[in-house]
Amino acid sequence: MQRDKSLPLELANQDLLSCLDDHPRYWKGTICAGWSIAARPSQSAGTGPADDDMPHALGLVRQGDLPMVGIDLHRDYSWFRLEQVLPAESLVAGPYRLRLSYLSDGADKDRLPQVKIIEYNQAGGHTFARIARNLPASGTPRHLDVEFDIAANALADRQYRLCIELGQPGRFCFGGLSLIRDQDGLDLNGQHVPPYRAYHFPVSKDLKDLNDGMDSDLRHGPLDWVVRMLGVALRLEDYETAGGLARYLVAHHGADAEAMGKAGPRILDTLLATGDLDGARGFLIDMAALGVRHDRLAQAGRILGGTRTGGGPVSYALPSGKLDVFGLNRDTEYNRVAFDDMLSQPFSSDTGQILWANYLRHASEADYLARLNGYLAAHGSPFSMRLDDAPSDNILNRASFRQDRPLSGLLSGGPLVSVIVAAWNAESTVDYAMRSILGQTYRNVEILVADDASTDGTRDRLRAFAGDPRVRLFGGERNQGAYNIRNRLIGQARGELITFHDADDVALPHRIAAQVTAMTEKGARVSLASWLRIKPQGHLVAFRDNQFLRMCLNSIMFTRPVFDGFGPYRPVLCGADSEFYELLRGRLPARDIVSVAQPLVLGLWGDGSLTRTAGIEADEIGYRAPARRAYAGLAGRQRILGRLIVPDALLDRTAREGAIARTPSDLVSLNG
Repeated sequence: MQRDKSLPLELANQDLLSCLDDHPRYWKGTICAGWSIAARPSQSAGTGPADDDMPHALGLVRQGDLPMVGIDLHRDYSWFRLEQVLPAESLVAGPYRLRLSYLSDGADKDRLPQVKIIEYNQAGGHTFARIARNLPASGTPRHLDVEFDIAANALADRQYRLCIELGQPGRFCFGGLSLIRDQDGLDLNGQHVPPYRAYHFPVSKDLKDLNDGMDSDLRHGPLDWVVRMLGVALRLEDYETAGGLARYLVAHHGADAEAMGKAGPRILDTLLATGDLDGARGFLIDMAALGVRHDRLAQAGRILGGTRTGGGPVSYALPSGKLDVFGLNRDTEYNRVAFDDMLSQPFSSDTGQILWANYLRHASEADYLARLNGYLAAHGSPFSMRLDDAPSDNILNRASFRQDRPLSGLLSGGPLVSVIVAAWNAESTVDYAMRSILGQTYRNVEILVADDASTDGTRDRLRAFAGDPRVRLFGGERNQGAYNIRNRLIGQARGELITFHDADDVALPHRIAAQVTAMTEKGARVSLASWLRIKPQGHLVAFRDNQFLRMCLNSIMFTRPVFDGFGPYRPVLCGADSEFYELLRGRLPARDIVSVAQPLVLGLWGDGSLTRTAGIEADEIGYRAPARRAYAGLAGRQRILGRLIVPDALLDRTAREGAIARTPSDLVSLNG
């Protein structure tokens, strides 16, 4: 049997060399013999100091007896690719070998050269096979001999190119290029082609990437693959799959310290998400006995260890030397941190202001506000927060804002923005929530607010706003949940842009302006604000990723065609906003979605908050209630596998079984 057959790359290499000479010159597009250049300059890149009209050059370089292609980049690139067309019929599933000699003087270790095969179709290109990443710098010829696998036959209607990708300024030389296919055991009749490739099933790019990489990853690094898939399952909130992978890892690799160093944090995340605290404690003990040290394991040990006993100074340093912001913040809430211990912590400029605000809250409201406002100012807010003297068990009832700096660059008018508010049993919070939207610096807004069959005085509170021409009031006779109300009121909205606000949150006065401005400047169709979660007594919430500032899904703003194309929200009690956003992320170009990394919302983290409601709760430690887990897991699978494999009917049934389904109901106008 013929074992090796070279693809026509060595000849192409020679043909490229024959087009070059000892005088480097600038090339653009096609060079010769199937070789071409594609490049995207970095947005921050300038031209070279002496080559303003020649940002890159190719020439012939001789290294002893070996002629090499010399590539000189005179400026920074997002990517620069030297590409060689590969015949699709020669790319069949199976093992391959790439041989290459190179020189490189790249100094940035995060942007080293790489070699891969790219598949192009009408929509663009994506990686078909990764061959070699992060080629280290070498001043003398370095010989590369890499074995890799192609998981699927190439398709006849696509174009494939071998790509040498660079980015940072400098010189890269290569020669002796060959790509060898080992035909032993290959099925050349197309049986290795995944069905979605052969029949063009409408599945997501995520599934294609998983399938294309699975065979190679499993054979070359099964442990790494399982750990990576556990991470994918956690991101999808598919805790059933995550639980199975975690049990497999513990059963087969639980005594291997190196393996648990990779897998341990994700196994722990799975245990915490499912509420298995005893299992988490036992796992932490096992990891300590193995000598596995990791920031997230140490942090969880503090969480599960309970209140500290004994005197002496306390260090909140993690094994990496970083600060355990989450652990320290929890202790400041209950006034368990001594002043000298606070002084000794390695604060960062980003989190230090809030940590000190939470600490000082117990002693001085003025000092608390000074630190909180310092944080807002550091993140570009032109407003500072004030607190009135009226007694209240919810700090947001006392909050107001003062403008300290100009509204630089923010729009004050533009397209009409429809703000939709769903209110249920919100008589103690809806006043300040409504005032915060009515007080926006962006003036062209309408507010559509619906009482969702409240059993308290919410509807009477809302009637107080009926005299404002910007406010349209609605009410229902049967509780149906916020997402059904959104679907109903979007049909009533007049605005070009749609957004939402919760009935217990405060929007900073420039929230709408900041989002509309970001969409206008970027030409985006979707925007999101960031928020801080705040407890009724004023304590600001950190999460296990040690962050306070988080993306606020409740603040999503989009053009009406976006909802027409991807809505409506699913009629459930929780999780539909995440599902809708992830759908947009998977279907819209990245440039169509913009996030404003600035605190624009203060979100109440109280017992009445949806994420704190018994049976559907999701807390800062990572726990997710069973009904929430079941629904979110199926929604995540549907995003990857598509509706043919995970139909809507299955999600609807799961929502009913978990008692989180809500039946849409009519709304009537309350404006009279």
